[in-house]
Amino acid sequence: MGININKKTAFGPQGYLIVRNNPDGTPPSPDRVLGFYGTVDLSEYSPQNDAYLGMKIDNNTEEYLEVDWSAAADMSAVTVAEMVTAINNAGGTGFTDITASIDTYTSRLLIQYTGSGTANFLQVFSVDTHPDFAAQLDFGQGQEFGGEGLMYYEAFDNTRTINLPKDIKDAEKIDNEAGDGTLIQVTVPAIVLGYSPVITIKDDDYPMKQLIQGGIWTPSTSTYTPPLSSQTDNPIFSVIMFSPKYSKGSHKREDMAGYLRKDIFSMTGYEGDVTYDTKTLQEILYNCTATEWDDETGATQPYYEDNTLTEDEFNALYVEEITPVTDIET
Repeated sequence: MGININKKTAFGPQGYLIVRNNPDGTPPSPDRVLGFYGTVDLSEYSPQNDAYLGMKIDNNTEEYLEVDWSAAADMSAVTVAEMVTAINNAGGTGFTDITASIDTYTSRLLIQYTGSGTANFLQVFSVDTHPDFAAQLDFGQGQEFGGEGLMYYEAFDNTRTINLPKDIKDAEKIDNEAGDGTLIQVTVPAIVLGYSPVITIKDDDYPMKQLIQGGIWTPSTSTYTPPLSSQTDNPIFSVIMFSPKYSKGSHKREDMAGYLRKDIFSMTGYEGDVTYDTKTLQEILYNCTATEWDDETGATQPYYEDNTLTEDEFNALYVEEITPVTDIET
């Protein structure tokens, strides 16, 4: 990333990208999008034993190919190795610049970008002909929480606010007092544990709601039902926020000095209270928790990272054009 853009002021959120993390809790990247571990039951697709899967690199055109696992020994227990072969041979040639393998750290299905040059975002998702397939392969934690796979959703036309109060363990003062009043006191400093973000948007985005808290979103009937109280775990997701930054002085809105990119790597959340009030437009908010996280090697990583981008670097991400189109004709 480019120049040092320091001592500038951010002007609200331009918007953000939101995506489910991998099933092992790590944020997805073009080098590491994870699917299922062990075996997966795909017997419902018999006797054809194939389904369409979609993949997309950055803002490039989506690629939809038919994945055929008919060579698997048991359709009710397709192994990771068998699915690796099926994906690498999808459509007869495999996906362009994308390779499936077995992840070294977790033994899960691994999808990664293997083309020349640099990729920023890699997505693996279901298409309307087989809407549950990517979730069954556990992309985007789909086996536990459903969804359309590993997809980025953009919120650039409906973002209101992103509040980032810190989650702090208060400082403590520990006293030891003798009978004559002599005092020994030790102060244990406060510890910042993470963020407690509150995300507010100005419309009800059901795919985003399903991504954040689970539940069932059925596009064909435009129906959303929330998760049951028996769901004691929540999906883990990441947010990438972008905010224009300005220098001192008077500026037109278009004359930004650059952009703040804030990555918050490991979050959980749920929908907050909703009010339907006379002559008041509805707002939807999500109460979230962001903490440190462990990478694939077991090393603990910080809960956020800030980067500064030039305007050209921001534009090159095409953040408003990366959410895939999932309806295809076969």
